[in-house]
Amino acid sequence: MFLFAVVAATAAVVVGAALVDVAPVPSSALGGSPSPAATPASAPPAWLLADISQMARNCGDPHAQAWWTLTTARRAVVVEGEDAPANVADPDRPVYVSIIHGDLTRWLWSLISEDSAPDYSWVVQLIDARSHIADMVATSARRFDTAGLALQSVSLPAPPNPTPAATPPPADVIGSVLLQTADGERAGAGLTVMARSERSGRRPSTARTAADGSFRLALEPGWYLLTVDAWGEPALQVCVPRLGVAFAPIGGPSEELAAMRTVEVNDVPSVLPRRGVRVGPHVLLQPPPAHLPPVVGTARAIHIARGSGSVRALLAMASDPSRVLGRGRRLLDRLTWVVVRDLPRPVDAAIGAYRPGATRTPGLMVHSVSLIDARSGRFLEGFFTR
Repeated sequence: MFLFAVVAATAAVVVGAALVDVAPVPSSALGGSPSPAATPASAPPAWLLADISQMARNCGDPHAQAWWTLTTARRAVVVEGEDAPANVADPDRPVYVSIIHGDLTRWLWSLISEDSAPDYSWVVQLIDARSHIADMVATSARRFDTAGLALQSVSLPAPPNPTPAATPPPADVIGSVLLQTADGERAGAGLTVMARSERSGRRPSTARTAADGSFRLALEPGWYLLTVDAWGEPALQVCVPRLGVAFAPIGGPSEELAAMRTVEVNDVPSVLPRRGVRVGPHVLLQPPPAHLPPVVGTARAIHIARGSGSVRALLAMASDPSRVLGRGRRLLDRLTWVVVRDLPRPVDAAIGAYRPGATRTPGLMVHSVSLIDARSGRFLEGFFTR
């Protein structure tokens, strides 16, 4: 079971995860004799029914089975299984428990890639009865332990038929590509700029840069990631407004500059320059030694990284002083397989949920990078890049 605590603030933030082996749901939870632990009303409040229905739709099964009950914070923590706290703050606080079970085809958290179905079919929420904010959300491949809870089944309403919205007219995106060199900057002429959206219905749009590095795109309003088909893949995230013009100055190092000093890039190059590269804020990659010790094979490294589709791997000496490997050791000059997977479309790697009406700035990423210890085959770390 994946367990997520949610902060009761303007945004719900993921703060932890743990694997729990939970017991089957007792008969009292799914149609047997109700437990005297709670005496909920015959139907959930309208806001709770809307919340459960929205959760089911977000998970990909609007017709999922659903149960609910009103209980206390002390009794509600039973669904957390082995992770249930020994002491509960404000134990008599009223808490709603909602559970859905169905053919869940979408990941709840966008940090996880959406190209495969989730490995869970159960979702539970503990919702504060006063604030209507979720204290905890958890997922599991097995039923949750609901001993002592008088759960009642509820039929979810049919999803509303969406009314087709009028497509807003495209807006102009005017930009330029400038590449850093040892002598300053030069125009990135004759390069392809691709505008990629996280929305599945939007196809990438492309433009070719002119002699002065300028380009122009006409895009529907929304967030886009602009990537340049050049060394290091310079990129820029831009929000296209409903009215007006969006400006997109894109900059990045040239391959010539990378031969002279360590530079920061968005994408792992197929061949590392002599001085190495820094991949975003994450890790420094330098060429491996000329004489290699025995290492795991490329196919094995890709398998460990769960790479598929457009994927590549290269050997490098990796350093990330912020990464602690255990016993105080840090990731420094470690011979590593760097496995890079190109995602079919951008994913929003911003951690946390957003309340309705809140300003939302996504973190659009198009590469999934995994570092695998080349000697042992151990997974070291993973991150997304532009």
